[in-house]
Amino acid sequence: MRSKTLICACQGLLLAGCGDVQFRDVPISERCADIMRAAIPNAEIEITSKSSAVDLTVDMATLVANAQGIAKRKGVSNSIGMRCVFHNSILTSIQWTAGPER
Repeated sequence: MRSKTLICACQGLLLAGCGDVQFRDVPISERCADIMRAAIPNAEIEITSKSSAVDLTVDMATLVANAQGIAKRKGVSNSIGMRCVFHNSILTSIQWTAGPER
């Protein structure tokens, strides 16, 4: 009986320590936008279009944005695009669909 009480007390202490844990409940399009912003840190990126496709285990987000502050070359637009693929909420693929280096 004493060991059951000790086990329950330990479990209660462990669960009490989880009070400040925040699980990531961010849409995949926002996660993809964060990756896009991190890839071009010197640019001010304005997302103009977001689309998502959801399957049982595969989620895909496609973004189109305007980037201000990147080096402008002749014939190159500020429009950038990215596709992010997630399997079971884990990022597995990034593909630039439009951009100055494309």
